[in-house]
Amino acid sequence: METQSRSEILIVDDDKANLMYLNNLLSDESTLHMARDGMQALKLVDEFTPDLILLDILMPGMNGYEVLSELKKSERTRNIPVIFITGLGTDEDQMRGLELGADDYILKPFNEDIVRLRIGNQLKVINQMRTMFEMQLAERSIRSDMPLIFFKCRKCKREFINFQEAINCEDSHPHPVSIRNVQYTVKRWPYQVEVTFNDGSKRLYNAVDLSG
Repeated sequence: METQSRSEILIVDDDKANLMYLNNLLSDESTLHMARDGMQALKLVDEFTPDLILLDILMPGMNGYEVLSELKKSERTRNIPVIFITGLGTDEDQMRGLELGADDYILKPFNEDIVRLRIGNQLKVINQMRTMFEMQLAERSIRSDMPLIFFKCRKCKREFINFQEAINCEDSHPHPVSIRNVQYTVKRWPYQVEVTFNDGSKRLYNAVDLSG
């Protein structure tokens, strides 16, 4: 099991001053990636999987609603938590974002304490769930106080409690050397696990909660 790494946050805003403010506020505790527009953000997400996305709404070209809609279309990105950072604070604006799948809102102008709390709350839950999930993988067993997790093999149509067995059954890929970026949202399933293999390639696997 890997040691806890710094959270990776993608910040998407066309305003350089906002990027600089959030960089100064968050860079001590997280690894930050910056995008100035929606298309650049989607290209970055193709290259890596952030733990959290802070997304402006009013941007030239593709706006934040459109970026979020694109993220939700892909199985690889649909479960990345997204917080809108915006000056659009009406109930209608917030309802639209939440209906599209946003996890929270941070309103501009920024209040430092609120920014830290809202982002910190998201990352705290992410890290708690990642720790729980990795414990299950490491122990190769299910503890009674944890949700029941299974992995589904597409080829053999079977379900496995053990992650490694599911991978070995599905394809002949070398054993994974690390498990990174357990992606999920608090409100939605499935979990997503990005696995790095010996040859450097990566593949995304789904895991679903059956405890309910």
